[in-house]
Amino acid sequence: MAERKRNKVKTPKHLSREARLYINISTYVTTGNREGFERWAKLNNLKEAARTFNYLSENNLLNYENFQQHVSDVDASVKAAEQRIVQIDSELSTQKVIQNTAILTGSAVK
Repeated sequence: MAERKRNKVKTPKHLSREARLYINISTYVTTGNREGFERWAKLNNLKEAARTFNYLSENNLLNYENFQQHVSDVDASVKAAEQRIVQIDSELSTQKVIQNTAILTGSAVK
């Protein structure tokens, strides 16, 4: 029985999952290991599907109405965060103007 030569690249654990995924894909594509890549892609797709199903199941999002409500809640949360960021940015700009004015007039704001 012939031993199979594997061109597996060890990816550093400190990299993000997405970075390691990119390295793995590019390694398989550049080494010409098509069968290995196809097997790896199928397995990776199954793992991603399982992660998705587990997330939906754990968060009670398997029915469409609950999922839709969750998406609406997340969307509202993101919009509220964006508005808060704009508000904080505006407050910071105002503070900079006050500090610059104080510096120009010679009175330090403490």
